[in-house]
Amino acid sequence: MKVLLERSLVTVDKGNKLRMHDLLRDMGRQIVFEESPFVPENCSRLWQRVEVFDILSKYKGTEVVQGLTLKFPNENIVSLNTEAFQKMCKLRLLQLAGNFSKQV
Repeated sequence: MKVLLERSLVTVDKGNKLRMHDLLRDMGRQIVFEESPFVPENCSRLWQRVEVFDILSKYKGTEVVQGLTLKFPNENIVSLNTEAFQKMCKLRLLQLAGNFSKQV
């Protein structure tokens, strides 16, 4: 973290939130995308809403997935089953935001 701060690749704002430049974020996403450009469930990180929802709703998650972010507008009710995460044994980051049914 110290090296990233020294090289101005990340900053810490007044609210103690870690920030990075959009170009750095996009570069990281491109690197992850290149892990498996045509089979998203084989990428280590998932953030594209349509792809993530498809993977979770069809139980296509794999042991490769380490991070997953799913954000839905509040007007949509989303229903997911916990079995969708069963194969994701290396999952370290899970961010869910939206109006989910009580099954999650």
